[in-house]
Amino acid sequence: MERNVTLDFVRGVAILGILLLNISAFGLPKAAYLNPAWSGKRVP
Repeated sequence: MERNVTLDFVRGVAILGILLLNISAFGLPKAAYLNPAWSGKRVP
């Protein structure tokens, strides 16, 4: 069975995006992690 390289690439980019968002979220203080409005920024 042949692998679809394009699909593998898209999945890799998606996983890296999730990782980057998690790194920034885990770096926040606990109050900001539980309540994104804690930092004073507008959240949609």
